Amino acid sequence: SASYLTTIYLELNDKFCLVNGTVLIDQPNGIFQQFQSLDWLYLQTFGFLFSKIGFPIACIGSVMAFKRKDYEYLGGYQKLGNHLTEDIQLFRALKLANLGSLKFLFQKSALSRTKAETSWKNFIRQRKRWSRGFILLPLLAQLALICFPIFALLSFYKLGIIFIPILSLGSILLSAILSIYFK
Repeated sequence: SASYLTTIYLELNDKFCLVNGTVLIDQPNGIFQQFQSLDWLYLQTFGFLFSKIGFPIACIGSVMAFKRKDYEYLGGYQKLGNHLTEDIQLFRALKLANLGSLKFLFQKSALSRTKAETSWKNFIRQRKRWSRGFILLPLLAQLALICFPIFALLSFYKLGIIFIPILSLGSILLSAILSIYFK
């Protein structure tokens, strides 16, 4: 169902130049897809939390809405250059032009589903693409994305809940390594 598009669209107003929904993996099966599901949720939670404190850092192109007048004002993607991370480039351009803020909707009515990557080869390609966006994030956001899983691991260790932070840390480290390796 595309009802999430209506929810996202209806949130656009003078305060927000871009509204972003949430994407989750559709029916993850097996450890590889469950890992991806946790990772998507982890990264989007950070995006949501940063936007809530007034410091939006990124967006997801497949579930974002922006105003046509703002898009035309910026000259569209052609003026932004040919980037693999167009959604982040557009978001950054909107922020620099002071056209408004990002609103990150973390609610069921703004939820979209996607398929998990089915092979390591495709997963690595996806991470390579994402890592190019990661290096565009502000340093504070990069540090938070890398350090939080370490603190979570330490705090949850006594409870025996270490699986999620380990997976998240592995994903972030993989993204960082790929961004260096594939520059």
